[in-house]
Amino acid sequence: MKKQLLDLATAIHTVKVARTLDYDIVQLSLNQIGTFRRKIKNMDSSQHDELLDKINTWAATPPIVTEGDILELRLNLR
Repeated sequence: MKKQLLDLATAIHTVKVARTLDYDIVQLSLNQIGTFRRKIKNMDSSQHDELLDKINTWAATPPIVTEGDILELRLNLR
């Protein structure tokens, strides 16, 4: 459960950073992935859905990351 959330957040961060040359966006993404990593590490099972919603909301902010983008990334890493 934690690994799935961490993998999702990491994939979103990777795509966001790959899509921009804007240093501020990269920094925001680094800060966000750090926050999510800490929250995931310390979460209990009752917080899973809340964190998943927050991660999905983050994915929907520019640069937007879709499920297709994540699938493509995972396929390219194999």
